[in-house]
Amino acid sequence: MSRNYLKKAIDFLYKEWLFAISLSIYLFLIIFTFRFPHYSLDEFEVIFILFVMMIIVNGLQKYNLLSFIALQFERGKFIQLKIIIATYLISLLTTNDIALIIMIPLTLLMKIKNKMLLVTIESIVANAAFLPYNTPQNLYIYWHYQLDPIQFIKVIAPLGIFYFFVSALFVVFFDFSSSKIKYKSITIKKKSWHYVFLLFITILSIFKLLPFYILLIVPFYALFLDFSVLKKVDYYLLGVFFLFFGISDNISHMIHVHILDKYVFLYSMGLSQIISNVPSAIVISDLTNHWKPLLWGVNVGGYGVLWGSLASIIAYNFFTRRYFFIKWRFLFIFLFIHILFLLFGVAFYYCCARYVF
Repeated sequence: MSRNYLKKAIDFLYKEWLFAISLSIYLFLIIFTFRFPHYSLDEFEVIFILFVMMIIVNGLQKYNLLSFIALQFERGKFIQLKIIIATYLISLLTTNDIALIIMIPLTLLMKIKNKMLLVTIESIVANAAFLPYNTPQNLYIYWHYQLDPIQFIKVIAPLGIFYFFVSALFVVFFDFSSSKIKYKSITIKKKSWHYVFLLFITILSIFKLLPFYILLIVPFYALFLDFSVLKKVDYYLLGVFFLFFGISDNISHMIHVHILDKYVFLYSMGLSQIISNVPSAIVISDLTNHWKPLLWGVNVGGYGVLWGSLASIIAYNFFTRRYFFIKWRFLFIFLFIHILFLLFGVAFYYCCARYVF
């Protein structure tokens, strides 16, 4: 009996290592700082929106709409460019997290080569969205410094557009062609349109065109009318987000640094590699009025390590859930490409700093 429990524990740690490590760090920091982390309402809203989006994506997948769209992407040429452009447009229309929650499951349904590379580039291009509401760090800096939206976009748009074109150029050199097999016809089930409607409501709520509480419709719909989609939600990923917000808050509470204005970009980029880019934006914004290099620093800092941005964690989790046995290979490719794009961003900053700032 004890061996069975030990085997289950080892299997759990191997499969959910990110959750296990996050929980260990979370508990250690609570004991070390003798402080339970503070959570803002915004952070709980982010977790709830992710929960809602996972339900909707599971529904769209269950009733074949995602499979049908995936099949359309597979047909014809330039599969990778269609995927990259779609990911970027969805990121600009909504948020980078939502774009990945929609596009990565769709990509994983496709019968194409080099999925590891394509998912990695999707995570890069999603992080390149440059409007104030597209990413949490953008939204925080925009509100904290009370910026004009046009001024904000002018500053960060060159970086976002640069990353988009480099990503598109990067994937052109790899083969993503479909496997040579015959496809079965896919019939979209009527219930999928219920989830399209729920997705529409969710997007309107994110844009604050509908009240936030309207999103309660989604879990209640799943609970009473389609319970199987609730069972497929990645609750450990939601747990990672909860733990990560707490870890970031306690680390932010511990950090006290003096920042020279000319090093704001390097500090924010470097700190993002330690505590992620959103808490880095929060910490450093209290230490400087130079929001432009801070904005570039936390956006470039979203690349590099896996926890540089929460969008990267979403991409990693979605892929490894489906292809568990090659997760270490995927992690190596993911980190290599993200570090490469981190270096691209640093070089681009120093090329553009005198013109942008």
